[in-house]
Amino acid sequence: MTESRDGRGYIDEAAPAPAAVPDGAYESGSSIEEDVTEESLAESESEGEEWDAQGEDWDLATGDFTKQYNRMRQQAVGTAVGAMLPARNQARAGGVALNPKKASDSHDKDKSDRATLEQVLDSRTRLVLTGLVNRDVIGKINRCISTGKEANVYHASPSSSSSSPLAVKVYRTSILAFRSRQSYMDGEHRFRGEYTSSRNPRKMVRVWAEKEMRNLRRLEQGGVRSPKAIEVKQNVLVMEYLGVGEELIRASPRLKDAELSQERCQELYAELLVSVRCMFRECKLVHADLSEYNLLYHQDHIFIIDVSQSVEEDHPRAFDFLRHDIGNVEAFFSKKGVKTLGSKRAWEFITGSKHENAESSVRALLEEPHDPIDDAVFMASFIPRSLGEVYDPERDVGLVNAGRGDELIYAEMAGLGVGSKVEAPITGDAVEVEDEASSDGDVGETRPRGFRHEDRDDKKERKKAVKEENREKRKTKMPKAEKQRLIKKKAAK
Repeated sequence: MTESRDGRGYIDEAAPAPAAVPDGAYESGSSIEEDVTEESLAESESEGEEWDAQGEDWDLATGDFTKQYNRMRQQAVGTAVGAMLPARNQARAGGVALNPKKASDSHDKDKSDRATLEQVLDSRTRLVLTGLVNRDVIGKINRCISTGKEANVYHASPSSSSSSPLAVKVYRTSILAFRSRQSYMDGEHRFRGEYTSSRNPRKMVRVWAEKEMRNLRRLEQGGVRSPKAIEVKQNVLVMEYLGVGEELIRASPRLKDAELSQERCQELYAELLVSVRCMFRECKLVHADLSEYNLLYHQDHIFIIDVSQSVEEDHPRAFDFLRHDIGNVEAFFSKKGVKTLGSKRAWEFITGSKHENAESSVRALLEEPHDPIDDAVFMASFIPRSLGEVYDPERDVGLVNAGRGDELIYAEMAGLGVGSKVEAPITGDAVEVEDEASSDGDVGETRPRGFRHEDRDDKKERKKAVKEENREKRKTKMPKAEKQRLIKKKAAK
């Protein structure tokens, strides 16, 4: 037990039994004892102290020792407890005492654990980097290459197993400027059940780093130019270093900072569209933040970087992200004076399935002009992800059967074009779709989907028949307990 100077413990611990109280003294329930006797009062009187008949001295003069002793005891206990607690807890020192050493240590530990260098290098991150060096994954970390809103990238010397330098990307865990990560994680089947909330940044960033690792490997397998991912540990990602020069002293510039001619920009535009198409159709990914800031000009080619926020093509917002990426690419190369496809035709090229030779197809499409009005309408239109999200299926079916399926915004993804036919075996009255471009106004006939145009009485009869049918099914339905028993019996075999 921790002891004080006089051998007694803290008040929250067991104190030794009090000694016998001499005559003239009064017992106290505290481990801090103050003996107030007539002799002590006589000594104070002999020292020449002035007495106040209206205050505490009047109580002593009249012999009311109990009241004065209780007041002195409370002051002594409050002073002792306040000295043991931190300054912020002195106001709460009445009644329950805390262990001051334990409270102070935990506070200092949390503060030092959150302290960072260059906003990314805290104590835990330094331990992770030390482990990578000890396992010979990386060599010595030399300098910082770039700083971003979500991570810093450092140049590391090659390890004994590699001959080229490496890039170490360290994600921020304390100061998060990029807080909208959850919108890129919700709907991702690969990370279903993972921690995606920003309440615990360290857990969330760990999933974020693993996501970029898997996306980079998927791009490498699909043949898209990007840095090669090597290893990920917590919030640290080790990947290939893209540099220029014989000894790769300087990092490759971003496309925004690269000095390129207009002819070279024209070639890079076509190359980038082919890469985005391959990324969408082969790798099943959408970058979701594609711009001149996330593209490197390395070895006369474009390399795609920063794919931590990239989502799969079946993500709920994948089409919105892809359209935004196309808008960024079109805007950047248009400023460079490059002839572009336009947002709508670029979308059709990226998502379409009829371009077998992508490089020759994009060059052929560049020879045709694009309409800025069509691009503006396309950027503001709703793009359905499935046929269930089609706003007016009857109208679209009529357009397809009339040979105008290529006018639909989702025609390339659904394989609908000139010559396509769609059968709609749906009961109901046939509706006629008007052709706005033709004079006769007769495009084709189709039947409405579902029971949108059903009469009220017919709807009532149909629901009644469905209820009767379900009632008959329940009569012969197998009990749930019997069904589970049969399932277990079959699984045991």
